[in-house]
Amino acid sequence: MVDYMDKKIWEKWANDNFKEFSDIKKGSKIALMLPNTDDLIVLRKNDSDFSVRKANRYDFEFPFAEIGFKFEENAPEQVLRGNNFNIFVQLVGKEEIGLLCFVPEDQLNSKRYKNFLKRIGYNIGSSCCCC
Repeated sequence: MVDYMDKKIWEKWANDNFKEFSDIKKGSKIALMLPNTDDLIVLRKNDSDFSVRKANRYDFEFPFAEIGFKFEENAPEQVLRGNNFNIFVQLVGKEEIGLLCFVPEDQLNSKRYKNFLKRIGYNIGSSCCCC
């Protein structure tokens, strides 16, 4: 069984899949909201990699990220076991990973999330996106 609360594992996953996040602007932050915990994993995009922070959600200043992915019960293990971004996208399509937006649409646009979200099945400003 994978320890999905280990920030090093998420750091490896994010950096192994760094090219999938190429549209997003440096400094952007994505929260991973994992099941059965108040802890968050927050990915921060740098020039050529992600830095990762893990803490209790109450220890982060809001907004702690521009967007967040809320994982259902078995989704973290599936994503990490496969270490393949396509598995992540499939789980988004099956609604086993949901999307939350923590900032207004204009801030998402300024951080260049539009193309990234579109590739995983969401359109900023449409009825099929909670943003």
